[in-house]
Amino acid sequence: MVLKGPFAGMFRSSTETISVLRSRLSRDITVTTLLSLFSRGIGLIVPFIIAFFYGVSEVTDAFFFVYSVIMFFTLIFSATLETVLVPLIVEQKKHIEKLNSFLGKITGLTIISFGIVAISVLILMEPATNLCTKFAPSAVMLIEQLAFESSPLVFFTIIGSVLIANLNAHSRFYISAVSPGIRGLAVILMIVSLHWLLGVHAIPVAYCVGSFLCALFLWMSSKKKLDGLKIVPRFHWDAEFKRFIKIAGFQMFGLAAVGFNPVINRAMASWLGSGSISVLEYAEKIYLIPVLLLTSGLFAVILPRWSESAYAESPSNLNREVRLFLGFSFGLSVFVIVPALIALPIIVRALYGPGIEDSRVLTHIHGTAFYYLLGVGPYIMGQLVVRALLALKLTRVIMMISLLKTILNVGLNLVFMLWLGVAGIALSTAVNSVIVFFLLYWALIAQKKNHVESVTVLGADLPGKDWL
Repeated sequence: MVLKGPFAGMFRSSTETISVLRSRLSRDITVTTLLSLFSRGIGLIVPFIIAFFYGVSEVTDAFFFVYSVIMFFTLIFSATLETVLVPLIVEQKKHIEKLNSFLGKITGLTIISFGIVAISVLILMEPATNLCTKFAPSAVMLIEQLAFESSPLVFFTIIGSVLIANLNAHSRFYISAVSPGIRGLAVILMIVSLHWLLGVHAIPVAYCVGSFLCALFLWMSSKKKLDGLKIVPRFHWDAEFKRFIKIAGFQMFGLAAVGFNPVINRAMASWLGSGSISVLEYAEKIYLIPVLLLTSGLFAVILPRWSESAYAESPSNLNREVRLFLGFSFGLSVFVIVPALIALPIIVRALYGPGIEDSRVLTHIHGTAFYYLLGVGPYIMGQLVVRALLALKLTRVIMMISLLKTILNVGLNLVFMLWLGVAGIALSTAVNSVIVFFLLYWALIAQKKNHVESVTVLGADLPGKDWL
């Protein structure tokens, strides 16, 4: 049977797929994936350690709510830097002096922005929590304390994100792939060592120490591997930085919209009673295991690769690889997720049984994780399309669809929570991922029909049309 239409290109001949997967791109993806699996796998152990020592309670709910808020702001700054910066660094990496100046301004002004946001968040945390959640007064006080203790990790993450973007743009993928393991190992050791002394406060302290060590490792590795690198924070707003903001602004607003979804999910889960946020968090970590398995090296490698194709005006290469990787990721997702769904009861009991004795809680985690896993394939395919749009500097498209995703998330949560409780939030996430993938893909297809004008970034004329 011959497939026709806009999705036919996802399923090319096996010969063409094998040709791409045998290339240097394949080697980079394989090495980076293996390193990332080991490194990020260490980080994925952290929730299981928390479950072992702290179980499911209002205390763990408080921490996971704070962590979702902290990660929201981390996502806005760090993910924007790690994605938007890569295509820009690719253009300038042959001009080290100009690159150092540019990265210095990005770092300095981002730190100032974070400082303003952090102070505002700490001031507004108590009234916002009282307004949007159903935590007890004692839990709200604990949330305030944990938020203050966790805030430094965003600063260290921002520094690390600038370094990761620079390393990836220079194809030093293995360094950025290893760095999460440094953080994860430090967090585990700190929690195990200090939980008896600090209680739940050991968790934010551990994350801050781990993020500092991760940033330090990235800085030392960058100095050693990249000749001429000298990133000195500068606080100077000029035309060059304004051009960066013009591109990054749309992406930042889009990430803010998407990143707010975990906060929304946990706030709405708080309406369902004590322990619901923890159940949602523990189930989500099971969902992240196959996401990590399937994307660890892929996302880090393809963005610089596709950025170079866009910058070199090679639309046919970009078109071919996007379609091939969409088809390949769909098949691989099915291959991984079906056995995971079958073995899910065993997985839940093995991961959380030692720390959670209540079988009803384990049943809730199982049901929630089941619905989360249904969305793995669509999520990965959607993120592949996002990287293609980033390579083409089409960040406004990402922003608009991200805003729509947040609106859909609230509506779907309300519908499915009435039916399934906390598991309904997971089902909402899966359905949302399917809808968003199709919207992103059709937006990408539409660029050919609409003849999007080229975008001028930092003096370079970048293609934004006729690539599909």
